Amino acid sequence: MINRLSEQLRRGWNPWIERESALSYVSIDDAINHFFQMQKKYLDDDIIREATYVEYQSKIRNLKKYNESLKQPATYIYQIDQRFLQEFLDHIYIDRGNTAKTHDNYIRVLSVFCKFLVRSGYHKTNMAEGLQILGKRHYQTGQFCL
Repeated sequence: MINRLSEQLRRGWNPWIERESALSYVSIDDAINHFFQMQKKYLDDDIIREATYVEYQSKIRNLKKYNESLKQPATYIYQIDQRFLQEFLDHIYIDRGNTAKTHDNYIRVLSVFCKFLVRSGYHKTNMAEGLQILGKRHYQTGQFCL
């Protein structure tokens, strides 16, 4: 039993988070798969366009790849917090050299994903709220102020 608890703690388990919501302890992969299933249903029911579906899949897969590339990747959905999302956006914008428009498109998709997490009971708050959009004005001028 001690070995099992030690392994859970090493992977990021937190007994206080589990008390907040049992779904907070769901694996990131399971929550992402649930999100993809819902988006597929929306696509099938003509609620979203195929281009939107493909964009959501691509950007959330990049989030998953980013997490897997970390020295200590997040395991449970509660570990995806605003700090994690901001570090991911910095990776997209700075490390990968993408544009401000791409950065803001990621914020839009992350916002949809985070709203899904709240609606589905995985999180109590929308972690994408407060992420800074660089803004259209900066796309044209190339100027950035943070």
